[in-house]
Order: sequence, then C-alpha cells, then structure tokens
Amino acid sequence: MSVDLPNSREGSCCDNNDDNGIQQRLPQKNCLIKGRQFSFAIGRQISVGKFGAVYEVLRQSDGKCFAAKLELCDAHFHGLNVDYSVLDRASKKNLKHFTELIDFGKIQGHFKFIIMTMLDKNITQLRSMFVGNRFSLSTALRLGLQTLSALQELHSLGYVHRDVKGTNFVVSHEPHPNLTVYIIDFGLCRSYRNADNEIKPPRQTARFRSQVLFASRGTTRYASLAAHNEKEQAPRDDLESWFYMLIEMISGDSNLPFSSLFKSNNIQ
Repeated sequence: MSVDLPNSREGSCCDNNDDNGIQQRLPQKNCLIKGRQFSFAIGRQISVGKFGAVYEVLRQSDGKCFAAKLELCDAHFHGLNVDYSVLDRASKKNLKHFTELIDFGKIQGHFKFIIMTMLDKNITQLRSMFVGNRFSLSTALRLGLQTLSALQELHSLGYVHRDVKGTNFVVSHEPHPNLTVYIIDFGLCRSYRNADNEIKPPRQTARFRSQVLFASRGTTRYASLAAHNEKEQAPRDDLESWFYMLIEMISGDSNLPFSSLFKSNNIQ
C-alpha cells in the first residue's frame, strides 16, 4: 500500500549543491520538519544508508525524543511506504513488539519520513558486549522467545519480513525484567495474503533483493535457502533465518557452518 504523505509547510532543509551525495540531500542538524500532527527538530544522525537515514529528533511541542526514518523522494526503493503500512496496521491491533508510529510527512522534492518511538541497542550490538560475542544460554533463550513472538505478530498481519537478523530486533529502554524486543525495518517485507486473507500464489522467481539493494554480508548470512534459490518466501523462511540468528546468539559469530562464506552460491 502506498502512502500519500503530506508536504511539509516548512522550507527545504537540504543542501542540494551535490545531488549525487546522499548526505548533501538530507536535513541539517536543528532543521525543523513538519509532519501531519507535529513539528520536529533534527538531532544527531543515528545511521545512513543507500536511500535515506535515521535521525534522533525532538518534538517541538514538548521536547520529547523520537526516531525519524527518512527516505529520498526519488529513491527507486520505496521501503518507507512498507514501513508505514506495517506499523499502521500493527498500531491498530496494539501489538506488543512493534514501535509506535507517532507521525509522518514529506518535504516535497527531497524526502519523506516517519516518526517512531526511540529505542535502544539492537541484538547484534548487545551480543558484541558479551564475552565471545554470545549471550548466556538463559539470556539467548529469553531474547529468542521474544524475537519469535515478534515474527508471529508480523505474520499475523499477513507479512513476511524477508530480512530477519539481529540488527532488525531492538530492545526498549525499559530495565530488566520489563525489557521488550521490537522488530524493525520492514522495507523488504512482502504481503503473503490477499484482500480476502487468502494466501497468494507464489511467483515463479523472486530475485534476492537484499543482495541487489544492500550487498549486505549479514543479510546473506541469515537468508533462507529459498531466498538464495530466488524462490518466493513464506513465514517458514523467516523462521529459518531466525534459527540461524538464534544459533549465533547462543554460540557466537563463527558457529554457523557458512559463517565465512558470503556469496549466495557458496552458502547454498
């Protein structure tokens, strides 16, 4: 579902001297962006990718901190529309493992954005803080159950994630034992059910988009066999990727038999 994001009433926040550089096309710190409901001041940049970036932002009305995910308007990849659709549907069902969608908007000709609850570290970052890059068995199993519940909620909405890995599960700021794991980054999600809630027939081929768009070692590392074979993915493929992720949570980085192989045909 495509999102008709409103245009901001604010002026352009971008320096367009170099349209080929993504940083020159993104907003500057302290710039004000206006969503449908609120205005937000741009803070530090959390991460940047091929098609956009994630920022810390402050809501102008009360100074509360949120996360803003931006995507360039002329990007050939339209993952932000999928992010919006998934989070909007999850919020209507009050699902536990999805961050709250606060606002959304668009700076005409530059970028569109969604505003979400600010979270803490992802599971891969947390794992790197432990000896041997692995959790204790009890911690790994507790996190594993929460990530599995998050995937179950996503599948209940009729989506397959298709990019399950530790960096796409983020913990809340809440102290243990109230810590909650949230699933994020739905840009590669695909609906596997139609409007009548029936399972869609699989496509003949489904190109391994994560390789094409991101050339990500981590993404290839956790991809299911069906993904490597360019077959249509289903919820079971998310579970296969989840299982690989769980093994690393328990045993560390090098305990998958294909850990050192990053080309799709080698991993197969």
